[in-house]
Amino acid sequence: MEPSRRAARSWVIRTHPEGGDGVKRLMAVAGAVLLISSVATSAGAKGATEATIRGPGLEEPLTFSGYGESANDVSLLAEQSGFFPAMFGQIPDPMEDNRPQKNLGLRYTIRYTVPNPAGGADEVVQYIFPYAEGGAVTYTPPGQPFMEGEGVDGERLRTKGGWYQGLSPLKSALVDAGLPPKAPEVSSRTDAGTPVQSAPSLSLTIAVLSVLAVLAGLVLFLFRRQRWQSVRREA
Repeated sequence: MEPSRRAARSWVIRTHPEGGDGVKRLMAVAGAVLLISSVATSAGAKGATEATIRGPGLEEPLTFSGYGESANDVSLLAEQSGFFPAMFGQIPDPMEDNRPQKNLGLRYTIRYTVPNPAGGADEVVQYIFPYAEGGAVTYTPPGQPFMEGEGVDGERLRTKGGWYQGLSPLKSALVDAGLPPKAPEVSSRTDAGTPVQSAPSLSLTIAVLSVLAVLAGLVLFLFRRQRWQSVRREA
């Protein structure tokens, strides 16, 4: 076992002597973070090696790569957009499950390239709302797979996901990289980007549909029962 992984494993055991699945996941995450760092050490990588942003007002996607070399610095984008807590979780946790109750404005899509143990790369999607009231906001869909073999029992890790209030320099950094300073005019709802539905809202929708299905079944049962009783009386 590599010294870095041995140290991470030792720290997890010392801080969580009770063991359990939670410890397994923590050990997997610690190992994955160390692996990501080792995969691209020569480039100073801290996670993603490249990112692209597409959305309204952009004729060509904004491309981010390199580390500290220009306004298109992928490491700064990842840091300011909540990439790491969205991927691995963090204590204290800055991620929110519920959509912010404010006007988010136009939606753009970030696609991160993340190196994996096999020498290839995985893609992780994050949505960003750079013109949101009070500052840029991001949303990372939970459950996106990455880093095959580094999760619990050798499975792939999956994004924690959630909503994140971007750091104050985020919008300015995006404008320096080529984003329009003001929200562009869009001709249709499609151009503005499909609104993102957070996991709790989706769960609520499923719950409501389940209740409606039960009610429909009950109404059908009562209707058939009444009809059967009518047929018996006529007989």
